[in-house]
Amino acid sequence: MKASRIVTLIIQAAALLSVGLWPAHSQEIGPKSLPIIHFEAPVHEFGEAQRGTLVRHDFVVNNTGSSPLEIKAVKPTCGCTLAGDWPKLLQPGQSGIIPIQVKTDNLRGVVTKSVRVTSNDPKDPVATLQIKGKVWTPIEYPASVILRTQKSRDIVVAKTVKITNTREDPLTISDI
Repeated sequence: MKASRIVTLIIQAAALLSVGLWPAHSQEIGPKSLPIIHFEAPVHEFGEAQRGTLVRHDFVVNNTGSSPLEIKAVKPTCGCTLAGDWPKLLQPGQSGIIPIQVKTDNLRGVVTKSVRVTSNDPKDPVATLQIKGKVWTPIEYPASVILRTQKSRDIVVAKTVKITNTREDPLTISDI
């Protein structure tokens, strides 16, 4: 092959590489196509909720990557937290909702509940969502109170049960 022909081929190959038209090399040189999981707000603070209510929040999830994002699992870390149906696949630029509920029946005080979201994002394969707040009860009292009567008439026994009203309006206790 003549030297001028070799030089021409080298120049053509360099030109194809510089504009990314040479398929064998453009895939190696360009950025990899990856899914990227992104939450608008991975932590939701609900403020205060009365004990026994259901706290609900929809977490917005986005695929900010350049290939499809597969959400494989959404797992709460305790039994009082539930995950609803979530999108299993998000195309690049697409958004979806992951609905989470927290049952407050057995909760009291400041609470933080976590949910693990597993996806095919290679940089963040397990993302964590959190719901935080305070669970209050209008009346606080011991879980159980046992008062036994004495058979002897000479012995007087006093028992004290502390009941706390956490509301501003008055509390009336009747039919004890």
